[in-house]
Amino acid sequence: MTGALGLAGRDVADVLTAAAAAGGRSCRFRLTADRIELHAESDRLDARLAVGSALLVLRLALQERGVRALVTLRPPDVPGALAVVRLGGTREPDEETQRLLGAAGAAEVEPLAGIPVPVARRQALQRAAQRERAWLQAVDKEEMAWLGVADAPLVAVLCTFTDGPEAEVQAGQALHRVQLAGACLGLTVRRAPCGPQKLRRALGGAVVPQVVLRIGSRPLGGAELAAVELPPQRMASG
Repeated sequence: MTGALGLAGRDVADVLTAAAAAGGRSCRFRLTADRIELHAESDRLDARLAVGSALLVLRLALQERGVRALVTLRPPDVPGALAVVRLGGTREPDEETQRLLGAAGAAEVEPLAGIPVPVARRQALQRAAQRERAWLQAVDKEEMAWLGVADAPLVAVLCTFTDGPEAEVQAGQALHRVQLAGACLGLTVRRAPCGPQKLRRALGGAVVPQVVLRIGSRPLGGAELAAVELPPQRMASG
């Protein structure tokens, strides 16, 4: 593979492999010397969320290699691309980036029932969502029943502050950061099926609900990640 964004071909291949694992079959990449394009395989919400997940891991993997990602969503000069990543300078990798990338292989499992999610860990998940310009809105049991969502120690709706395809890519980034942060804290964060129209009727307001999340402790086992508290995060881009 050829190099890009100042990285050698082998590093680019490793970065794309990590991002592709997050995006699955719903996301494809196009590489040029000065950019990495992310395209959705369909015009569905799930595909745009998958592109967002891939984009988040792409940014983290680039930072791990000292590259600051300059991201443009739906750039007018690249028709069809949901996101384009260009070289935005250098950025030192930090411990948080290493922890989040280390959690990327955590299996998605059912949350344990009957074990509340501590307030400090709820706050850490909220900070993870805010880092990607999103918001976690907890719902009560009555709202869970109306939405048809199975019970869990914590059920929350991931919301964005705008609507449309760009917001859905943003939601995908926030969703994946919350999942990775949760794994670092010994939590599992699972997406629950719920149609967007039903979500919007239930919540409405100033935010746009995107996905429902069921959150709780990860089962004990050999593959469990050591729970570590994530440091407070500042709102930042890139």
